[in-house]
Amino acid sequence: MTYEDELPGVHDSTSEVAAPSTSAPQPTDTWTRITTVDALEAKHRTEEVLACSHTFTVIGRGRDQAFEARVAHSSLADVGIMTSVYGSAVEIVCRPPMPTVTVSLVSRGSIEFLDERGRTTATVVPGRGAAVAYDRAVRMTWAPGTEQVMLVIRKDAVETALASMLGDELDEPLRFDALVDSNGTGQAVVGLVGTLGRLLSVEHPPGGASVLARELERSIVTSLLTTQHHNYSGRLLVERSVMSSKTVRRVLNYMEQAQGTPVRMSDLVQVAGVSERTLHDTFNRQLGTSPMAYLRALRLESARADLLHHTSDPAVSVTDIALKWGFNHGGRFAAAYRKKFGESPSETLRP
Repeated sequence: MTYEDELPGVHDSTSEVAAPSTSAPQPTDTWTRITTVDALEAKHRTEEVLACSHTFTVIGRGRDQAFEARVAHSSLADVGIMTSVYGSAVEIVCRPPMPTVTVSLVSRGSIEFLDERGRTTATVVPGRGAAVAYDRAVRMTWAPGTEQVMLVIRKDAVETALASMLGDELDEPLRFDALVDSNGTGQAVVGLVGTLGRLLSVEHPPGGASVLARELERSIVTSLLTTQHHNYSGRLLVERSVMSSKTVRRVLNYMEQAQGTPVRMSDLVQVAGVSERTLHDTFNRQLGTSPMAYLRALRLESARADLLHHTSDPAVSVTDIALKWGFNHGGRFAAAYRKKFGESPSETLRP
């Protein structure tokens, strides 16, 4: 058996999503790929990749719809993409517990999502998707020739992010159940899926690929949780408005502890458990500055205190102190320091 090809996506846990269509990424040698005409083999190998079981039934065969599974999967950090084509019509049933949250998109064909009572909860076609948390049984009926691209996120990563945003543990399974604006959330999520697909399709990923994947994961999870309605949306909206001061304190404490280490905006967003825009707005409203500007000012103050402390120590240089507090570009550090304190770092160190 060998491995091959593509996949598109969905948005539901009882929800239908109008979203821009997306093309399948191009799998490389690093992807797990399967090509088989054996339905049982396709089922078992897919279960191995996703680490979960499901029922798989071929419901249509014939000259124009011969069964041939072409599945490919790749992942970084807690996110991945699976592409799938089965040729003939198939039915897939997933029952909890499931370790993933998925976002499915199709570039061709359609997938009908039904609940345990047989009611249609979403119909995925090109331009429409579904996000599924698998909090309950889900039946998916694929039309012949359907090509799916599915974003796969570890459910515990989504639940951890949601708990952080709520400031409390989850007391019931996460369940998506509302429509998504095709010009809003759907478009943003599909764009992020496309970015992840391109990253995973690079033949020789750069050294920072895993870091980028983690940032993409955070962006994807935040987008899903803050803009697509689910059973925690009401609490989340209330907590985000009530907790703004608490959120700022949490971020400020993190900044204090991480002054000498590289910090990106995505790190602050993860600590805050809110979107980047919300974090910016809260900082500007309460502190009159942006998060990164506040961090830079904090580091400058720490660097100045350090320079003043070592005025009589000839073994300590401005460069040593700049690097200690996260300033890797000496010229920029000196310029920012002079602008804030009215003198150069060397003048402070050697008065």
